[in-house]
Amino acid sequence: MAYTNPYKIANGLTLDFMVDNADDVLDNFLGYNSVGQVTSFASIPASRIGSGGDLTEDTSAIFNITGGSGSVLSNISIEVLQASGGQDGYLSSTDWNTFNNKLTTILTSAQIIVGNGFNVATAVSMSGDITITNAGVTAIGANKIVNNQINSTAAISQSKMAALSASLIMATNGSGFATTVAGFTTTIASFLTSLTSDVQAQLNGNIVGLSAAGISTGAATNGYAITWDNGSAYWTLSPIGAGGSVTGPGASTNTAIVRWNGIGGTSLLNSSSTIDGSGNMVTATISVNNSGIIFKDSGGSFHTILSSGSVYTADRTLTLTMGDASRTVTLSGNPTLSDWFDQSVKTSGTPTFTSVTASNAGGLRVTDASASFYMLITTSSVYTAARTLTLVTGDAARTLTINGSGTLYMTGGTDVALADGGTGSSLVDPAANKIMGWDDTDNTVGFWTVGSGLTYTHATHTLSAASGTFWSLATGGTFTGNNSIDGGGFSFDMSNVNGYTFTSTDDIQFQPTTNISCAVPGSYQIILNSISSGIGLDISSTSTAAASNTQTLLKSKLSGANATGSQSTYAGWFENIHTGSGTNVAAYITASGGTTNYSIYLAAGHVGVSDGINFLIANGTGTKFGTGTGEKMGWYNATPIVQITTAVAGATFVANAGTAVNDASTFDGYTMKQVVKALRNYGFLA
Repeated sequence: MAYTNPYKIANGLTLDFMVDNADDVLDNFLGYNSVGQVTSFASIPASRIGSGGDLTEDTSAIFNITGGSGSVLSNISIEVLQASGGQDGYLSSTDWNTFNNKLTTILTSAQIIVGNGFNVATAVSMSGDITITNAGVTAIGANKIVNNQINSTAAISQSKMAALSASLIMATNGSGFATTVAGFTTTIASFLTSLTSDVQAQLNGNIVGLSAAGISTGAATNGYAITWDNGSAYWTLSPIGAGGSVTGPGASTNTAIVRWNGIGGTSLLNSSSTIDGSGNMVTATISVNNSGIIFKDSGGSFHTILSSGSVYTADRTLTLTMGDASRTVTLSGNPTLSDWFDQSVKTSGTPTFTSVTASNAGGLRVTDASASFYMLITTSSVYTAARTLTLVTGDAARTLTINGSGTLYMTGGTDVALADGGTGSSLVDPAANKIMGWDDTDNTVGFWTVGSGLTYTHATHTLSAASGTFWSLATGGTFTGNNSIDGGGFSFDMSNVNGYTFTSTDDIQFQPTTNISCAVPGSYQIILNSISSGIGLDISSTSTAAASNTQTLLKSKLSGANATGSQSTYAGWFENIHTGSGTNVAAYITASGGTTNYSIYLAAGHVGVSDGINFLIANGTGTKFGTGTGEKMGWYNATPIVQITTAVAGATFVANAGTAVNDASTFDGYTMKQVVKALRNYGFLA
């Protein structure tokens, strides 16, 4: 079609018009002709779409467009570049997963994103030396900055340091830390500012006659005085006078104690007190202050002080009259002597007093036979009048023996109540070896005859089961309470107990609440109904004496010919039928420590498994069925064989179609499909 006066389409202008039917041709295309007119084309010229063929780019994924019958575009491939840092294009599956796994915009308040040990971005709270708020403000925690974290050029101001004691000079202590020196004030330090040279050198120059070595000590210093040596022109130490003696008054008394005069203390005077060559002092009187006269003890380490404890109104005299003999006064405690004794009151004496009154708190004390302790006799009663305790011994020495405390019973057949530790009634010597016990029917204590099944041994005071006998317990009876065979190391020793043999050193120990009951003759039960977290029955042995490959801790053996046929018997039966949540294990078996360890070793017989029983195998290291290639196995009654190798005989092959292996081919009658199906049915293939 064509228009005589076609419209020109300006930029951005869209025209809406109808093409007249007369000039309409099916499947034509509108376009610009060479002079800019809209015209109809039967096909798109190749020059308008490039060199012809597919629309392509250098490298890309390919989108195929296939048209139907009469389609304009059919079997056209469009290549699109993959997007990259500088290229727009399509996303690959890898790109999609990368973008899809990007972090969400949700992040917990005050947390940051950190890559964890698996290189995965993870939200965590900042901790350690620094914390952060949800406003992004960080803070250094207390005591987090240490010395090696401070830069050497930080030049921290002194005002930032902790204040020390004011006006004192600072120095390092024994540990090398800066501290102030007590008493060394800044005022004292200011005195040192005027020093211009060594202090010792200044002293040597200012003290007349002081040598460089100081004061010469001479040959000895004990009893010497500082004197001026005029010949050497320096101070030295020298003895006082000729030979070190001191010259006193011309009329001095030999061995007299010298004293200073009482005026200026500048001269020595004579005294009436003397000290002889043995060190004994002789004087008219000795006057000391209230500190007393001090005597050293015999060991020379401590002192006895003799002083007055009174305040006098006049001088008092203490006179000790010893007679013409040496005397010793021995004081124990703090005695008060107010009068003379008319008899000896020494510890070895036997004084006699009309009466002795002792306080109830102190009582009357009698020293024991070893003189180490004493017996205190006092009363616990409150009297309304004076009471008298009379002990009538008769004309003979008597001994009163009291064991424990309580009522004193008279001898001669007095019954002692059970509550007071007695038997409740008097007993008569049975003149035979008997057992004393309580008869609850008669409510009395009596002597029981030792039965024929027991033997009493006087030498060891023990009861033993006679040969061929055993201890037994009535049906339904239990050992309980104080009469139970229970914990605490209780044990009994019997050579034979109802057919079960024990050695002479065996102990049978049970927990305090254990019942031992006999259900039927010959059948025994150990009932442990009070187990919580412990072990009900523990049979253990720590032994290093295994020999002959026969050491066995527990052996259960059931034998004999069954009188009744077709019987199932059990040498061991284990049940764990707890109800409630948890895991029940009827038998936990382990073996370790040896060169070869078998948790279970089956010597003979078969392993029977009830219907519906599963084998649960842990998924850690894994489990082996057979640990050596020479071990034989067989399934479904097949003869057991060793591990199969390539040396095994080949199966009979039937191609069934052609000569190559195909899905119809069989090996010993089995197709590959059947083999795979069988492996899947067994669970060997998923």
